[in-house]
Amino acid sequence: MKYLIYFNSSRELSDLIAGHSFDVIPGIGLHSTLCYFVGDNANERSLIEDLDGINFQGFNVKTGSLDTFDDNLVLRLLKTDELSLLHNEIYSVVRRHVVGDGCGVLDEYFGENYNPHITLSRSSSELDRGVGDLNGVEFSVSNYVLARKYQENWVDIRAFSVG
Repeated sequence: MKYLIYFNSSRELSDLIAGHSFDVIPGIGLHSTLCYFVGDNANERSLIEDLDGINFQGFNVKTGSLDTFDDNLVLRLLKTDELSLLHNEIYSVVRRHVVGDGCGVLDEYFGENYNPHITLSRSSSELDRGVGDLNGVEFSVSNYVLARKYQENWVDIRAFSVG
């Protein structure tokens, strides 16, 4: 079963992005992925309990420049200590629940390889657009979400909030 742990952008940032009419915005909506992995849904309850054990305090994130990532147009996020800490704690939990060769994918985007961003378009051809208003937008992250791929859609399973 494919899983995704992510947080959403703010309403303000989402509205700014929507005003630029990018070709394709991901079906799950504007988000930043903290972790993607393949796990056994039989262990989902244990995964949720372990994620619940993370002492999540919330933090602010600031947008950076436009870039390309896996041939997608993305809006980079500044990699703060708080964001890195949450990513690392989630990674430590998820690593115990990965099945098959999923550790390779997990490790590929961990630590120094973790580049926080929000995917704007499934094509990098729009990189030269004038979107200066997207750079430097700050927003609060007060929760993150565990989602599961069901058929062709991502379904939210549980949100984890500050506390």
